[in-house]
Amino acid sequence: MSVAMIWGSPGSGKTVAATAPKNEKICHLCSDNSAVVLNMFDRPNVTPVRVEHWIDPGDKKNYFVKQFEDALASGKYSLIVVDNLTDIKEMALLEIDEEGKIKDIRQVYQAVYMAIKRLIRMAANAKCHVTFTCWDDSEEITKNDGTLALRQYPNLPKKILPQVLGLCNIVGQMAKAKDKDGVMRWFLITEDSETRYGCKDQLYGRKSILPENIFEAPEVKK
Repeated sequence: MSVAMIWGSPGSGKTVAATAPKNEKICHLCSDNSAVVLNMFDRPNVTPVRVEHWIDPGDKKNYFVKQFEDALASGKYSLIVVDNLTDIKEMALLEIDEEGKIKDIRQVYQAVYMAIKRLIRMAANAKCHVTFTCWDDSEEITKNDGTLALRQYPNLPKKILPQVLGLCNIVGQMAKAKDKDGVMRWFLITEDSETRYGCKDQLYGRKSILPENIFEAPEVKK
């Protein structure tokens, strides 16, 4: 099935967008408390699951990955939303460091990076859709015309970012604009540019997508 990455600043609408598809039975794995916003929306098809640890306090096994694997194995869901991967990465770094078993901080980072790559690969081989959300990050670049600008991208380790995005079929940055009736609409920008890294739509080649239609083929105009 398909893997999507939705990224943007805190409060930009990622959680609402990721759970917007109405034709999916959704498991929402949430670590950053953003699920509270869903109380304002009609989401009867969403099952919330709180992610509280990377390492289980009891048996010391990987708590979050087990939650993800259980959701996959259950066969109950056509879409699993991991919200948010940036926060889960930070949770992992903190808990592994606090556990103290790995003394070299470089090995801590390496362990987390490898775990994220395994997670993305599991998603790519899943029998349901998987959507990840991330916060955003930016860096100053020199554009082709010689001017300076900020390039934005998903807030994940740069060392593994190309591999992560390479395994995603859709990568979209959150944006909003008023439609022809003056109503504010949230959408995903899936067109790459000098100032936007990694955005794409391998499924249908769209430059922008309404979140509720992220996995659906666009209507063919007759």
